Amino acid sequence: MISYVIATLGSFFTKERMAELKNFVGSAAESFGKTLADITHDIKDKFFSAMSWVEDTWNDATKTVKEGAEKTSESVKETFEKMTKKSE
Repeated sequence: MISYVIATLGSFFTKERMAELKNFVGSAAESFGKTLADITHDIKDKFFSAMSWVEDTWNDATKTVKEGAEKTSESVKETFEKMTKKSE
């Protein structure tokens, strides 16, 4: 009986199912403003949470710099065009 329970539980808790469960719990946690690491207190989950935050912050910063550079480029181009029209 015990070996059946262990074997059955082993088939339920495969790596794939554990990953699905972690994703589900992480998604549910986000709806409450928490992360998976806040629930599990696992160092790996905290590490991945921190890495995700760094990635999101980097992407936001890159986007902001790109938008600023595009606006500056457009402004410089407009100013140059105005200056060259005046000198004609």
